[in-house]
Amino acid sequence: MLRTKLNRPNLGPDLVVRDQLIRQLDQNSHKPLSLISAQSGYGKSILVSQWIENCKVNAAWVSLDDEIRDLRIFLEYMIAALKNIIDKDFTKLEEYIQRQQLPPVETVFETMADVLENVEENFALILDDYQVINNEDIHGLLNLCITYPIENLHLVIICRRDPPLKFNKLRLFNRINEIRLSDLLFSLDDTKKLVSKKVTYVLTEKELKKIEKRTEGWVLGIQMMLMTDEIRKVNAEIKPSTHYSLSEYSDFFTDLVLKRFSDEFRNTLIVSSILSRFNNELIDVLFTESGSPKISGSRFIQDLVANNLFVYSLDDERTWYRYHHFFDEMLLIQLHKGFSENQIASFHKNASSWFESNDYLDEAFHHALQSGDIDFAVSIFDKNRIRFFNTDQFRRINQWLDLLPKGTVEKHIGLLVSRAILDEAKYDLVAMKADVGMAQKLAETMEADSPENKQLLGEYYTVRSLLDFSLENYKDAFAHANKALSLLEDKTQMISNYAFAFRLYALNALGRYEEAETLVNGILESIPLKNSIPYIYTQILNSYLNSFRGNLKVIAEAMSNTYSLFIENKLWVLLSSVSYYLGSSYYQFNKLRKAVEYTEILSDHYYAGRPYWDLPTIYTKALGFLALGETQKLSDTIDEINEVTKNVGIKSFDELTKAFKVDVALRQGKIKQALELSKSTDFDSIYLDYAFYFQQLTYVRLLIITDHIRNSNKIEELLEKYIKKGRSGHKYNFLMQVLLMQSIYLSKKGDEEAALNSVKEAIILAEPNGFIRIFVDLGEPMKELLEKFQHTEPDSYYVSTLLEAFENERPIQTLEERLEKVQSFNRLEILSVRETETLQYIARGYRNKEIAESLNISVETVKSHVKNSLKKMKAKNRVELVKKAREHKLIASEN
Repeated sequence: MLRTKLNRPNLGPDLVVRDQLIRQLDQNSHKPLSLISAQSGYGKSILVSQWIENCKVNAAWVSLDDEIRDLRIFLEYMIAALKNIIDKDFTKLEEYIQRQQLPPVETVFETMADVLENVEENFALILDDYQVINNEDIHGLLNLCITYPIENLHLVIICRRDPPLKFNKLRLFNRINEIRLSDLLFSLDDTKKLVSKKVTYVLTEKELKKIEKRTEGWVLGIQMMLMTDEIRKVNAEIKPSTHYSLSEYSDFFTDLVLKRFSDEFRNTLIVSSILSRFNNELIDVLFTESGSPKISGSRFIQDLVANNLFVYSLDDERTWYRYHHFFDEMLLIQLHKGFSENQIASFHKNASSWFESNDYLDEAFHHALQSGDIDFAVSIFDKNRIRFFNTDQFRRINQWLDLLPKGTVEKHIGLLVSRAILDEAKYDLVAMKADVGMAQKLAETMEADSPENKQLLGEYYTVRSLLDFSLENYKDAFAHANKALSLLEDKTQMISNYAFAFRLYALNALGRYEEAETLVNGILESIPLKNSIPYIYTQILNSYLNSFRGNLKVIAEAMSNTYSLFIENKLWVLLSSVSYYLGSSYYQFNKLRKAVEYTEILSDHYYAGRPYWDLPTIYTKALGFLALGETQKLSDTIDEINEVTKNVGIKSFDELTKAFKVDVALRQGKIKQALELSKSTDFDSIYLDYAFYFQQLTYVRLLIITDHIRNSNKIEELLEKYIKKGRSGHKYNFLMQVLLMQSIYLSKKGDEEAALNSVKEAIILAEPNGFIRIFVDLGEPMKELLEKFQHTEPDSYYVSTLLEAFENERPIQTLEERLEKVQSFNRLEILSVRETETLQYIARGYRNKEIAESLNISVETVKSHVKNSLKKMKAKNRVELVKKAREHKLIASEN
C-alpha cells in the first residue's frame, strides 16, 4: 500500500487562503457530508487542506486513483487513513480484506459502523478525486454512509463531477454542504492576492481585470498566465478546461508555459507523467537510452518546486511527489505525441524494474503491464507469487491474475498452478480440474533440467495431488505428492507443505495411517519451540489427518494445547479450523456448553479463514443450541449461517447450507418443512471429508423418514455407495455415521439382525474416541436399537453411557411452548412512542446529536432509546434496526 496517498496536499506560502469557504466548511461540519464538486484546477483539494489546517480538524485523507479499483483496496486505504487519527480495533474489517471474497457491502458497512460508532470526538474522512471511482460496491458503501451516518463522522467527497450517490434525501433535510464551481471561482480580490504572491512586479487594475476576464476565475488558468515570462503581452484567453478538448488544451498549455524550459527539463517532465508518484531515484532511472535527458532527479525536482509546476509533496520528508491530476493528463498527451510507443514501453519497464527492486511490487506489476510486454509482467509475477503464497496473500495473487490479459494464464504453468490453488481454496473442483488439465499439457513438454523447471513441475505435481485426493484417486494422490516433494527443494514453502499434507492424507486413505502418524509425530518432535508457527501449522495438519479416523481425543488434545497460541499470535486465518475441531469434538463428546463456547470464538472472525471451516463451525454451534433446547439462540445462529453463506457466495456452499437446514428441520420433527426445503437442494454438491456433518446423509435420512418402502432402492444404492466410500478411503468419521443410518433403515425394513450388526460395527469404531452425539442425534429409532443391542452386550459401559445420554436429552418443544415463545418475542418488539420517533429520525439519516436537538432531549436519552430499540428488535446495529422496523411496518418504507 502506498502510504503517500494518505497525505493531504502541503500548503505553500504562495496560496490564497479562502476564508469564506473555510468558514462554510467548518460551520457545516456537523452535517454528514460535504460535497466539493468542480472541474480540475479550481483549488478543491487545497481548500479542504486549508480547512483541516486552519480549523485543526482531526481528518483522515485518501487520495483516490485508478489503482483503487475495487472495494477491497478502497477499504485498505480507508482503514490505514483512519488508523492515523483514531485508536480503534479494525481487526474484523482487516480480516474481510484478506479473504478471497468480500462479504456483501451491507455487512462491511455494519462492521465499519460498529467500529466507528463509539468514537467520541468529531473526525472527518476526506476522499479526494472520487470521480475516478466506478465500482458499484464502493458507491454502495458510501451510500450506506450517507443514508445511515456514523456518529461524529463528517465525510468530505472531492470530485470533478457528481458521483452516482443518493444525495436527494440529504438535500431534502438540508443535511449536505455543497461547494460548487461558482463558489470556487476567484474574485478580483482573490486574483490580486495570488498575483502579489507570484510575481515581483506590480500589475495595474486594468491588467488584473484582464486576467480575471480571460480566465473566468479559473485558479489554474491564472497560475498558468503568471508562469509566462511576459504576462503583459499575452493576449490569449486561458479559460477553464471545459471550453476545450483536453488535447487542444495540452497543446495550448505547452506553447504558452512549457516552451520556456530547456529541452531536457521539458522531456523529463513529460516522461515522468507515466508515474503516479515519483522521487529523485526514480527519475534517474527512467532514461537509459543514449541521447536521453541528462538532468538528475534531484535537480529536476528542485526545479519543479522552484517553478511551482503543479507538483505536490506527498510526505513530510519531501521525498515523494505527484503532479496535479489535470497537469499530468496534459503531459501524458504530449508524451504520446512526442515519443514512440517503443520508447514509452521502455520508460514503463525502467519504472517497473526500479519499483520491483525497492519492493513496491504492485506498482512494479502495473508498469510492467503498461509496457505492453506481457512476458515481462509474467516474469515479475513468477518471481513473487511463491512469496505471496508463503505469506498467505491469496487475495493479492487473485488480483494480479485478474489484471493479466485474457488468455495469458493458460500459457504459463506457474500461473495455472496459482489459479488452481485459488480454486481449491474456494472448493471449486470443476475450475480446479480444468486448470490442472491445462497445466498437465504444459508439464508434459518440460524436463526437470533446471532449478526453475524443478520448482514449476513440483508445483504442478502438488496441485495434481490435491485434485487426485479430492476425486478419491488415492494412489495417484500419493504418487504425485511424492513426486512433488522430490522436486521441490525448499521444504519451507507453502506449496511443499501442501504436498506433504496430501501425502499424509493419501497414506491414510490407502490404509497406511501408522506411517502417516509416524511422519507427523516426527515433525512435531523435531520442532524445538512448541509455541512456534511451524508447530501450530503441524498440529492443524495432525488434526486434519485424525479427523478421517474419527480420532476425537487426539484432535481435542492437539487443538487444546495450541489454542492459546492461535489467539496470542492472532492467527485469525487458521482460527476457524481450531474453532471447528474443538467445537465439533466437544459436541460429539456431548459436552454441549463447551462445544458452543469454542464455536463462538469464531463469531468475531468470520471471513478471516476459509469458508469450508467457517460454515461447519457455525453448523456445530447451531446443533449445540438445538441439543440444549435453546430455540431462540438456534434461530439466531441459523440467521448467522444464512448471512455467512450469502457472503461466501459459492454455489456448493449454498447447497450445503440448504441441506443443513433440512437436517435441522428433521431433528426438530418438522417433516413438511424439511420436504419443502429439500425440493430445491442439491445434497451432493460438496463432500467435506474432514467434517462430522455430511449433507449426503441428510438426504438418506430424509428418504428413510418420509417413505423407506417406496424409497428402498434409492436408499440401498446410496448406503452401499457410502459404505464403500468410507471403507475404501479409511474415512471412519463418515463410515460410522453411514452404518448407523443403515441400521435404522434395516430395522424399519424388519431385518433386526442385520441392523444390530451395523450398530455393532459403528460402536467398535466410535467407542475408543467417546462419540455420543452421532447416536443421540438419530433420535428414538437409534435409542430403540441400542436398547436391543444392550441385551446382547449387557456389560457394555459405553452402550449404557449412550442410553443415559438419551435419557438426559431435552425434548423438542411442544406447539404450545413454541407459541408462547413467539408471543413473548412479539411483546418485546413493541416500541415506545419516543423510541419510534427516534427510529424515524435514524431512518432519515440523523445522528444522535441531531435527534437530541430535534426532540429536545439529551444525547444520553437518545442513546438509551437506540439501545432499547436494538434490544427489542433483536438488531445488531442501526442499519439492521431500520430494516427490521420497515419489515414490521413500524416506520415508513424508504420510498
